[in-house]
Formats: sequence, structure tokens, C-alpha cells
Amino acid sequence: MTTTVSNISSLINKANAGVMGDIFYLAAGTYDHTSRDAINKAGVIVQALNPGKAIIKGAPIDITGQGVEFSGFDLQYSTTEQSVVNLKALGIKLIKNIIHFVNRINTRQDWIISRANDCIIDENQIFNKVGMGNPILVGSGADIVTGTKIRNNYIHDHSGGSGNGAETIRLGSSETAKAVFHTEIAGNRLENCST
Repeated sequence: MTTTVSNISSLINKANAGVMGDIFYLAAGTYDHTSRDAINKAGVIVQALNPGKAIIKGAPIDITGQGVEFSGFDLQYSTTEQSVVNLKALGIKLIKNIIHFVNRINTRQDWIISRANDCIIDENQIFNKVGMGNPILVGSGADIVTGTKIRNNYIHDHSGGSGNGAETIRLGSSETAKAVFHTEIAGNRLENCST
């Protein structure tokens, strides 16, 4: 089934009621997403109908459904929480998005956190991250997350933090310093990044 919707609440509700393989498109436009939500149905595909033309502002959308593909959006989330987007299930694909969240805090804020194995973060443009925290973080605390693929992203203008906790791409933490993550980081272009 392929469905096109014209508002963000309908997109999330229909995706969560879908079945594996269903495709849900969000029409071009600017959408103010008012509260944090999650896409939790396994195997659905959620895309912008016209890549880069569906702009989502406001509260973040987490992805908690195994094998979900989320692509083609212009994501401008704003939040005061430490983690912005959580990838919480096996095999999630976050691809071909424009990601330039609105920083609203001066303390640490991690933008994309892969919290499950075999996620793919590919061909995104990620920019204007300011302050402490990581644009991309694999694992958190004592979590060991394996099989992540971080490929062909363009990450630029990451500034305002330095040292521990301000890496552009970070695998694990001090608790997992000796762990093997089996992560592929390839073909990424980094420009004007602080660390």
C-alpha cells in the first residue's frame, strides 16, 4: 500500500497502523510537530513525497520500529532534551535527510543516537550543530551497538564544543572503551567541524 498524507499527525498515525512494506509519503510543505512521537511499526517506509520539500519543525520523531526507513525530509527539530532522534530498533535506515536542528540548550545535546544494531545513517546532510554533544552517536552509556553503517553523509559547521563529548561521530563511551562495535564509517565528508 502507498499512501500520501498532508499533515504530520496523520503520517505518524498511518505509519504506525501500517504493515511491513507499506510506503507513506508526506506532501511538500512546512509542518510544526508539536509533541515528541515515535514511528513504531516494523518495516514501513516513511518518505517525503518530494525529497527536501517536506520540512518538519518542532518536536522530534524517534524511530522504534524494526527496519523502518525514514528519508527525504528537511528536519528542523527543536528540543531542550539531551537526545534529539533515537534509533531504537534493529535495521533502521535514516537516509537522504537534511538535518539542521534548532539548538535550544547550552549543555550537551546529541542529535542522532543509534541505540540498536545494524542501523544505517546514509547520505544525510547534517549541519549547524553548536555546543557540546555529538551529531552522530552510536551506543550510549554501557550499551554496545554493533553493525551500524555511517556512510556518505555531509557533516559541516559543527562548532562550540571540544574534547570528550563533542566528537562529530562517536562510538560508545568510556564504559565501552574496549568493546568492538563492528561499525562502518565510510565516504563521509566533514567540513568546519570542531573535533
